[in-house]
Amino acid sequence: MIERLRNIEPVDLTTFTNELKEEIVALVSDKIPHLESSLAVAELTVALHYLLNTPEDLLIWDVGHQGYVHKALTGRLEALATQRTKDGISGFLKRDESPYDFFGAGHASTSLSVLTGACIADAASGRERKRVAVIGDGSMTGGQSFEALNHLATLAGDAVVVLNDNDGSIDPTVGALHEGNSYSSYIQSLDWEYSYLAEGNDVLALVESLKSVIDRGGKQVLHIRTTKPILSKTKSYQPGTTFQWWAAEQMRSILKSNDKLRVFSPAMFASSGFGPLRAEFPEQFIDTGINEPHTVTAAAGMAAAGGRAWVHIYSTFLQRAMDQVIHDIALQNLPVIFLVDRAGLVGADGPTHHGVFDAGFLADVPNATVWNPRN
Repeated sequence: MIERLRNIEPVDLTTFTNELKEEIVALVSDKIPHLESSLAVAELTVALHYLLNTPEDLLIWDVGHQGYVHKALTGRLEALATQRTKDGISGFLKRDESPYDFFGAGHASTSLSVLTGACIADAASGRERKRVAVIGDGSMTGGQSFEALNHLATLAGDAVVVLNDNDGSIDPTVGALHEGNSYSSYIQSLDWEYSYLAEGNDVLALVESLKSVIDRGGKQVLHIRTTKPILSKTKSYQPGTTFQWWAAEQMRSILKSNDKLRVFSPAMFASSGFGPLRAEFPEQFIDTGINEPHTVTAAAGMAAAGGRAWVHIYSTFLQRAMDQVIHDIALQNLPVIFLVDRAGLVGADGPTHHGVFDAGFLADVPNATVWNPRN
């Protein structure tokens, strides 16, 4: 399909993209997770593969939530029907699945660090190619993305970052950078050139803007606005069916009796089933954005100040804050309670989301007690 794409006239790109979206929806409409995010970047994905000579040129996707159209274009359209099933293709990008998947990722905010490493490798080998990373605005709340943007600006070679601004990841995007619409000033302060395209779902406008920033060379950020299609209502949790539901029920009485308690989470309240509880007690839930290390240390700071702090976090994301758990909480013997979600094997999300390491690394942490619910 990718060769067909590269041989069509620009005037036909809109029709091609719309037909591709219809095919994808027909195949995976029963697998809602990440479909909306992928359809929101259908035009961007088509434009990038139209302009780049992938896989020789580098195309790096953050997280992989946006990858369905990329997979369809790179020989996996029919296989999309098998994703998130036993022996099916991954719901995320995966290096051993396709040469077009340059880097696998199920966790956020890694793409710009990957782009940094690729630029260093190409400079060392003398390789000339185009290098583009696509990062969503949700991932741009993560500290690692800021670290990479700062470092990458100092390196030689061309690099393009596409910032896909769609107001959210799983939960709505939070933070002053997003809410103040101050991306341009921040990015330019790091000596990146900044461009903005409001029509991020217009494939022809994208081709024109992308070609312009790629041809200019140097360090380029193209900030685009995209809109997610609404395919379904938010998943509901039926009473008594999940650990999350039972946890929320127990938390309700605790929150009522202690209005000073604060529950921190790195952008995962909605998927945890705590959405209704958060709506009931909005002041007591702190969404930190996709910032696991910051989330844990912020809770430590609250505990050190005499407050009562809980942290809700997926097991797989707790891995990203091991040092903060040990150094900032355990060694100081601070009273922070962790609600570790998705422990054990999680099924369809695959190995990037299995919660199989928590018991191992938490068991040796001083001043920590680990409880595991059952039945």
